[in-house]
Amino acid sequence: MDADDKHTLLDPTDMSQWFWDTIDYARENPSELHTILNDTSDAQLRQFALEFYDAASRLQAEPFTDYIAPGTSEDGIEHISWRVVSKGKEFYSNVWFHPETMPQSMKAIDSPSFYAVAQDILDKRLGEWPDVWEEFEDYLSSSYHRVSDYLAAKGENNNS
Repeated sequence: MDADDKHTLLDPTDMSQWFWDTIDYARENPSELHTILNDTSDAQLRQFALEFYDAASRLQAEPFTDYIAPGTSEDGIEHISWRVVSKGKEFYSNVWFHPETMPQSMKAIDSPSFYAVAQDILDKRLGEWPDVWEEFEDYLSSSYHRVSDYLAAKGENNNS
């Protein structure tokens, strides 16, 4: 099993409850999520972004992609997965445990994406675009199964 398989095989409970609560509190509203995350630390913002990427990346492979419209680009698959995560744990879990409910296209899911909210706040705070994606790749190549465990090992996990 390679590093990518290790992460793909996990389920929605592998993301922290803090992550899912934050998404639920935002009620599918990027402005509300921005307000919530703006009151968090830089470490919490990075954790949110990493968990978001982790949750979304798990939906970008079979069996989930089997139910996305044929011919959908990789970017389209990413955007669909971002919207699934942005709808919250209940919706995500339903898709996870019933891949046939994966939205077939962007038109099939009426939710905005929270994809870049945390990074946008970090960008404004730090004055530069943080390379959270590079850190996500480091996490994927690590031996950790959860972002929260990865960050805790680095001494950076503030949420459970």
